[in-house]
Amino acid sequence: MSDPDPRPRPKLDRARHALLFELFRQRNMAHYVAQNRTALPETLSADLRLFAQSASRSIAPDRPSQPLF
Repeated sequence: MSDPDPRPRPKLDRARHALLFELFRQRNMAHYVAQNRTALPETLSADLRLFAQSASRSIAPDRPSQPLF
């Protein structure tokens, strides 16, 4: 029996390259987010409460006077 060819196939090289590129991209994005996160000032709980209230109003506007069912 002959030994298998030790050289990787071009198709596998492209897939490996794509996976490595994606790993590098994710690592760089994680570094970027971590650096920007430390530069942000702390948020106040009152600000978060107001944000949550305005978001809940935009998602679920005032209830209709008549039930739908």
